[in-house]
Amino acid sequence: ENFAHVALFDDLVTKTRKYTTSFDVYIDDSGSMSCYASMGNYSGSVKYRDLARMVAFKLEQMNILRDCYLFSNRMTKIDKKHLFSAHIGGGTDIAQCIKNSKKVNRPAIIITDGWDNINMEEDYHKDCFILCVGMDSMPKSFERFAKNKQIMFYNNGKFLKTTIGENKWGESVIQGVAA
Repeated sequence: ENFAHVALFDDLVTKTRKYTTSFDVYIDDSGSMSCYASMGNYSGSVKYRDLARMVAFKLEQMNILRDCYLFSNRMTKIDKKHLFSAHIGGGTDIAQCIKNSKKVNRPAIIITDGWDNINMEEDYHKDCFILCVGMDSMPKSFERFAKNKQIMFYNNGKFLKTTIGENKWGESVIQGVAA
């Protein structure tokens, strides 16, 4: 039989649409991000800020990085080609990232060492996710993110399970613990 018949043409042609989520990435560029993170069994170490940029670079390679911002006590959008060269320094203000993510209405990944406090009610966004590098705890003000499984810890070359616990002074904190 001849399969080039016009009646079969629609059955042979398929249209495929592929939808992917893209993220804005907010990289903490405060002074504390110049500390070094151990990479576990690997004998070397890398600065937290470089580790954060490597994550953003990998997201760019996967075509899911939308916009990239550096933040400290101020925030600036950077061109992706300047990912490893841009630097702003300063303190840490994670709330501005959350507010900007709400404003632009896009999912966001905030990469930080977690040295900050936020308003538990006002500074929450269901589409913000936090990757805390080089640390194994964050203040209780991030509890809503933790309860909604929006925080991940990466310390000493390992991802840690996020829990709510107490620090050595008996204060309630968000913790990363070995799984």
